[in-house]
Amino acid sequence: GWLPMSRLQQKRPKQVDYLKDDGIIQQLGNASCSRDLKSRLPKIITNSMTIKGFKVPIVQPIRMLSDLNVPVYLEPSRDLLHVTRLAIGKFIPSNDLECLESMLRAREHVMHWKPPTVKVILLAESHAHTSRDLVVDGPSLPSEYLPEYTGPRGFIAHVNCLLYGENDLTSPRIANNTGSAQFWQLLGVCAYGYDYYASDRKKELTHTGNKNQEDRLKCKYNLLVHLRSLGIWLLDTNVFGWYITQQQEFVRKSCGVEVTRKAKQRPPTNLKNASLTVSWEMYTKHVVHKAAVDGHLKAIIPIGKEVAKAITISRMKEAVTVGNNSAVVERIPPAPNAWIEGGYGPILEKISSV
Repeated sequence: GWLPMSRLQQKRPKQVDYLKDDGIIQQLGNASCSRDLKSRLPKIITNSMTIKGFKVPIVQPIRMLSDLNVPVYLEPSRDLLHVTRLAIGKFIPSNDLECLESMLRAREHVMHWKPPTVKVILLAESHAHTSRDLVVDGPSLPSEYLPEYTGPRGFIAHVNCLLYGENDLTSPRIANNTGSAQFWQLLGVCAYGYDYYASDRKKELTHTGNKNQEDRLKCKYNLLVHLRSLGIWLLDTNVFGWYITQQQEFVRKSCGVEVTRKAKQRPPTNLKNASLTVSWEMYTKHVVHKAAVDGHLKAIIPIGKEVAKAITISRMKEAVTVGNNSAVVERIPPAPNAWIEGGYGPILEKISSV
């Protein structure tokens, strides 16, 4: 690849009114994958389930990716996560698929922050890919920091991990451990309301706004504790870390001087819809349904159009319905790093109202 010497020019994204009830739903369309993979997925799922002894009806052939369905709800155990990884490993390149240890570490952090009473689920897309060496032999949050914290201290590139984005606490330092400032902003609004975003207080979570490392870490911890007390739970749809750190490449169009970012090659983008769908059907929907069965779930909010497009509104509604009771599938906000004309503020205000 090469780096452009002139200013990067990007095509202006198509504008969508995310604040309308049908603002994005009408524009999603159907998630797609190759015809060959579509024909293989039912057998891949059925065969993977039998490895750990899960007794489920045969997954039926599908015409569209949205037809894929594991027809029973199961206990979302470590074994279920394991067979989900086995199934995804049948079509995702092995070097691009996160190891089981990393997936279990992410699950450990997510489960620690599960509220005793789950009222709202924020359904995100994925954490960032974390290598096995960082999980097995990598850093942990030092015991002298946050002694009141009783959760997992090992590293994973997930916003639920207090080490994520805090490289001064890791030894040796982790390359590209930049964290996710946009998601902290989103979580801050969910915890404290829109006034939090509109004030300078939001700077307490960022390196530029709060240079005191110990205070910044404490602010993040307090935010996650408050989210849990409110019954708000952050979940990933994809069971493995999709986003792999890789050098950004650029391409210059043959006519003119316009330079655009080239799509990253790992994992292959044409496999994303399939990985989200299989993750949902084999594992994540069972986590969501179990929360719904507990009887307190009021809403599920899919974060980003890719999640909503791959999973579909009808799938989410089915997972959060128990008997005659159903949680609300809220209107779909864009991902926190999406390009939004006028900024992300109005979206955060709408989310805070939920």
